[in-house]
Amino acid sequence: MIKLSERLRVIADRLGNIKTMADIGTDHGFLPVYMMMTGRCEKAILTDISRQSLSKAEMCCKKYLDGGYELREGDGLSVLRTGEADAVVIAGMGGNLIADILESDMKTARSVEKFIFQPRSGQGYLRRWLSDNGFAIIGEDLVREGNFIPEIITAQPDGILKGHKKLNEKEDLAPFQGKIDEEYMYRVPPWIIKGEGLVEEFLMKNMEERKHVLENVMLSNTRDIEMEDNICADIYYIKALLKMYGER
Repeated sequence: MIKLSERLRVIADRLGNIKTMADIGTDHGFLPVYMMMTGRCEKAILTDISRQSLSKAEMCCKKYLDGGYELREGDGLSVLRTGEADAVVIAGMGGNLIADILESDMKTARSVEKFIFQPRSGQGYLRRWLSDNGFAIIGEDLVREGNFIPEIITAQPDGILKGHKKLNEKEDLAPFQGKIDEEYMYRVPPWIIKGEGLVEEFLMKNMEERKHVLENVMLSNTRDIEMEDNICADIYYIKALLKMYGER
């Protein structure tokens, strides 16, 4: 049996039991192979733009599976047919690239019932893009991976939202709008306190990062008062989230 990292285990849990999954940028293919071995999905489509990575995934599939999988070389969602996959995982890429992948084939993207994203960077950009383009964020998970806290985002197209509460409602941002930069609100979203995992540590880590930036700005030869005020607002915002998290 393949042993998954905590990050991949949480992604597998968020996928649940599905008919067909696609893993975009599959690399070694551990996640889809695990899903097949545990009977959580009937068919897995493993895709990668790299022939070398796909070869590694093929070796893993042949070692553990008798069938029920397909390997496809190609870019993003272009290797999928509309409506072919019930769930799609895109993990380990930048949030900007993930948004580009979705935007390049919106017809296919809107036919997918569930997405699991794990952006390595640009998390705020991806959340904002999802919110602006008709996708509901229905889950946020924070897990540990060494010194990092990967952010796992579960989303669905608004049109097929089933049995879940949409977290990224505009009213969630309303209490803070005009007080801090909206871009930062998507980087550290107010609904993160409804999620599971290392919420307090995540908020503290982001607050320490903003404090460090503030110290550097204040030590600069040319003071930027507006920037200092904006960073202070970010810090007070995170403190407010910590208070709300403690009171929930």
